[in-house]
Amino acid sequence: MSWTRTASTSPPRRRCPRSCAPRRCAACAPARSGSSRSSRKKTERGAHRLTSQPPRPLPAIDADNAAFWTGGKDGELLIHRCARCRHYVHPPTSFCPACESREVGPEPVSGKGVILSLTINHRAWFPGLPVPYVVAMVGIDEQPDVHLITNIVDCDPLSVRIGDRVKVRFEQAEDLWVPLFAPDHGPDHGPEHGED
Repeated sequence: MSWTRTASTSPPRRRCPRSCAPRRCAACAPARSGSSRSSRKKTERGAHRLTSQPPRPLPAIDADNAAFWTGGKDGELLIHRCARCRHYVHPPTSFCPACESREVGPEPVSGKGVILSLTINHRAWFPGLPVPYVVAMVGIDEQPDVHLITNIVDCDPLSVRIGDRVKVRFEQAEDLWVPLFAPDHGPDHGPEHGED
């Protein structure tokens, strides 16, 4: 079941101005994929989409980051990329820090990467938060210095290691699709998008 926006059943929408604070960030709060109230759907591109009940704080959406938080509706992880120098830019912004061009926009990436660092949290920061859960920094295959702060799901949290291969999953929360990652046990074919 996904969240609804009826006056009687919808929880207050919580928005955090930053995407990296464990108490506020949608990416830093764990998925409820193990909950009996969660379900899994298949997207067009093959990535699973998780739908769940709260709790999960939601990010503040603006013109720059909207594609990142909504691309999961179509099974796509969208990362900003510069049209001039082809540098990926994240967190999303309206200009390229590499060449200072303003010709940047969202492009789909493979959704695969490597865990660069992680922490296993044993504290519930708000009611109903299942513990333990993993908060990790993932470098995407297309450009390893593009780092996503996310949860690692669909596995035993204590089994997660730095260097593990992972692939994207999406959890729907209202009109957003939060990018999460799960272990990738398939063959490593490298980047599937953005090869020029």
